[in-house]
Amino acid sequence: MLLSKTLLHAQGLFETFVYNGYTRNLRRHIARLTNSSMELFDIRLKEEDFFKILPSLREGFVSKIVLETLGDDVFYKKPIEFRLTAYSKNPRPRLKYATLCISDFRRHTLDPTIYHKTTNYLMNTMSKQKALSRGFYDAIFLNEYGYVQETSAANILFVKGSNIYSPHPDDGFLMGTTLSIVQEYFNIHYKSIKNIEEFDACFILNSVIGAVPVINIEDIDFVINEDLQEALNICIDQDNLF
Repeated sequence: MLLSKTLLHAQGLFETFVYNGYTRNLRRHIARLTNSSMELFDIRLKEEDFFKILPSLREGFVSKIVLETLGDDVFYKKPIEFRLTAYSKNPRPRLKYATLCISDFRRHTLDPTIYHKTTNYLMNTMSKQKALSRGFYDAIFLNEYGYVQETSAANILFVKGSNIYSPHPDDGFLMGTTLSIVQEYFNIHYKSIKNIEEFDACFILNSVIGAVPVINIEDIDFVINEDLQEALNICIDQDNLF
């Protein structure tokens, strides 16, 4: 009998997005999941595997694709088979702004799971829950050196003057599909970030909320750059139209 290694050992992957058909944005998600499934589990996914499940999704709704791995209950043995599922849950939310805190948990840059969208999401869940309990929208992860990585479910950008900055990939974060879109239209400076008070503005971004201004990180306040927010979201939204 094949058991769910995703359920037993968190050996699975997922993607979350707003479904608008087989758009360029969806293809980014499929490519990321396909690459991770091969790198982590030696599972080679084909385009037709996704075409079988996409009809179950509802346009304009927040949707998920989940790769569930199957095998025996020995945690270190590789999966034998897989199962792809997809579902839609609710319309896309509109978030006006966000408030952030610093997570109590540090993530090490050598942890391979942080570079993939895995179902090993316990640290993300605990950080988000604690942030909410403190009255914040989300929490920022720092690495072992105290450099900014990302939030529990979004990449983060900082703005100083006319320059846009992202944490450096070597500092440990998942390269989001939305960040991939933004870097095609804007000159993003990747650097190690520790002193967040040096910046004027801040945004969080992912494929569900788009680009959302951050008004404060704990006791550090930021301005809302409405022009940049609009420009970012135009590029993000266009990617999910064709």
